[in-house]
Amino acid sequence: MSNYMFESHAKKITRGIGFLRTDDRGKVLLAVSIGWFLSIGVRLVYPVILPQLRVTYDLDLATAGLLITVLWWAYAIGQAPAGILGDRFGERIMLSASTIVSAIMLLLVVLAPWPSVLFGMTALFGFATALFGIARYTVISKLFSDRDGTAMGITLAAGSIGNIVLPVAAGAIAAVTAWQFGLGFTIPFFFLVGVYLWWVVPSDLAGNGSGTLSKTTVQSIATEFRKPTVVLVTALLLLEFGIWQAFSGMYPTYLVEIKGVQASTAAILFGFYFAIGAVIQPIAGTAYDRIGIKRAMPAFLLPTVIGLIALPFTEGFVQIVIVTVFTGCMMANIAIAMPYLTSVLHEDVQGAGLGIIRTGYMMFGATSPLLFGVFADLGYFDHGFWVLAGMGIVMILIVSRLPDVP
Repeated sequence: MSNYMFESHAKKITRGIGFLRTDDRGKVLLAVSIGWFLSIGVRLVYPVILPQLRVTYDLDLATAGLLITVLWWAYAIGQAPAGILGDRFGERIMLSASTIVSAIMLLLVVLAPWPSVLFGMTALFGFATALFGIARYTVISKLFSDRDGTAMGITLAAGSIGNIVLPVAAGAIAAVTAWQFGLGFTIPFFFLVGVYLWWVVPSDLAGNGSGTLSKTTVQSIATEFRKPTVVLVTALLLLEFGIWQAFSGMYPTYLVEIKGVQASTAAILFGFYFAIGAVIQPIAGTAYDRIGIKRAMPAFLLPTVIGLIALPFTEGFVQIVIVTVFTGCMMANIAIAMPYLTSVLHEDVQGAGLGIIRTGYMMFGATSPLLFGVFADLGYFDHGFWVLAGMGIVMILIVSRLPDVP
């Protein structure tokens, strides 16, 4: 049955991306997807090498958790300036610069002699990857306006594959060498992808110099933010990212410390969680294109809520795998919400608007692992997942208020 389901999903994905095979835009989508594969995948390497980082820099659990929060806070803070700079300089410059600067910052991370340097360079790495986040959305919106949901689903699936491959590879390399090699082996790939992006992204996306925070721009952004639809979808993303960050940041630790799963098995389950996302995100993007947000998103939110509620009651490997499948559905939501939000915002302030909104909901989301950790330290690890389930229910209610066509 599982093979049949996987083949069915594969056919849907193949049909959804078939239109790209003979389209020159496919090269851009490939480059952006590879860039996102690295950008998000390496950030998810941090939880895997955290035990080695604790030993190297003598970090306690709270400080180790803070390192993850700093990484995502920096990524969140970078969203607003990334959007403004993207409007000014264009996607070609932003995508290439982000990837190359990320490589440089990552090199400084692996060479960090003290915890303070580790934290500082990690923050700069997170900020550098933020420059990629907005530009990938706007370049897809501009080049794939006819299939933006499908194209975004493909890009997000590439990121999910990065979340599977890179943490596992980094963990294996770190286990036999050192964490510096587990993290550092990705640096040459960042440089190569940066050059590839510069080569394939159209030069007419080099920017028009209009991305500034002039009075007119601020007024235009404020007008966009007062739209009820923008308010609702922003709330939706705030809750979505809070759920995802808390779950992905704490799930391996929960499996090891509460469920008694071996660390290596927990890593495999963590990779499996992202594998679910890699399969489901293109399907979600295609579903959004075909049936709209109002019907597509609840179909993925409901199993997420069920999985979060059931997780504390699971006993045994098989049950945990099933719950992992259910919770993996949460990664479908971003493939639906982001193209919807992009289409809501006026093109003149699309980059800046997306950047400011992403900074807001990502700052909240980046805080959730820290808050979840406080729950766990107080003996409420299980209850934390039920809080996340409650947030998912609120999301379903919000979706019911959104128009399918913005």
